Amino acid sequence: MKAQGLRSIKPQFIDIDGNGTQDFIYQSTTENNITSVRYKINTTNFTLGDDQNIRISLSENDNAYFYDIDVNGAPDLLRATSSCALTLYFTQDDSLFHDPINSYS
Repeated sequence: MKAQGLRSIKPQFIDIDGNGTQDFIYQSTTENNITSVRYKINTTNFTLGDDQNIRISLSENDNAYFYDIDVNGAPDLLRATSSCALTLYFTQDDSLFHDPINSYS
């Protein structure tokens, strides 16, 4: 990841694809100051697949935390911003995070 010029890496493990294995998900910022959340599917014994992007707007000081809040087998997203606002997104049928469900500031 350092070779890719990434900084502020915030790693997590969660079962993204619902197959019972922990996948690798991380938030990072590039040399061009673009912050994104990406994941790699755990194909077997922590052999990780290619990077996949999660479309969500974040800044470098924000934190994205993934957890299955509604216990439906799909990870949901709690985003904490540097301005102390919390936003909750539930995974939709197409596995994308759409409009926030709840926002706390």
